Amino acid sequence: NISFVRGDAQTPSQFLPSNYFPNIILSSYLMKYLDNEIFVADAAKLMNRDSILITHEIAYPNDALMQFLYNNHVRFLSGVLSFNPLWKDLAVEMESIFINNQWLSQHLYSLRRHNYQVKINTLPLSMSTVIYARKQ
Repeated sequence: NISFVRGDAQTPSQFLPSNYFPNIILSSYLMKYLDNEIFVADAAKLMNRDSILITHEIAYPNDALMQFLYNNHVRFLSGVLSFNPLWKDLAVEMESIFINNQWLSQHLYSLRRHNYQVKINTLPLSMSTVIYARKQ
């Protein structure tokens, strides 16, 4: 069965029924908005052995050419967004969100600390990453 559950992504145990133990938790583009350690610890409380936690997030590429293109793309978008009052805050934060973030290393640390077996899949152009974490 598939369930769509809506609530606080950082602490899913707060809004799931007490007898609900998901086999898979999928998270995408949330790392800017939550504390990795709290999220992983809470998911670990919910999940049974061999359950899977899948996270998908934007990543900073390792290749020098892709970094150059990525940096210029972020600067361009930041400049365009800064003209719109609704997007001005995001324009200021873009570099820290997309270039200087540490979400991947923090997330891997938290997953391993909570006894997950981790597999990393970097998508084409190294600009996003999918992490498959199986609870041991």
